[in-house]
Amino acid sequence: MMRHVISVLLQNEVGALTRMTGLFSTRGYNIDTLNVAPTQEETVSRVTLVVSGSDDAIAQLNAQLAKLVDVVSIHDMTLGEMFERELVIIKLKLTDSQLPEARSLATQYGAEVLDESADSFT
Repeated sequence: MMRHVISVLLQNEVGALTRMTGLFSTRGYNIDTLNVAPTQEETVSRVTLVVSGSDDAIAQLNAQLAKLVDVVSIHDMTLGEMFERELVIIKLKLTDSQLPEARSLATQYGAEVLDESADSFT
């Protein structure tokens, strides 16, 4: 079973995402991750999902997705070059004496401080 990252352009309409994800459950596929974001065209959303399966099974799943009325296009990003990044937002409750060490660790690991108050660090 191979991990596939699939990008789907989907009409931004009520129920479109439900119909698309319903196809996965109907076919017995688990969605490992799901991200939905707007595109420059307000009538279209980009859905990025990660699923596991054989190349043939994912190709068949993509063919079924393409038949849905709401789907504009599908791209299996696993088949070409892609860049992946994970994001985590952590809020720490700290004492005054812990703030400098937390700031130092954040800098050391390339983290960006979003908010800093008297007793917390995000």
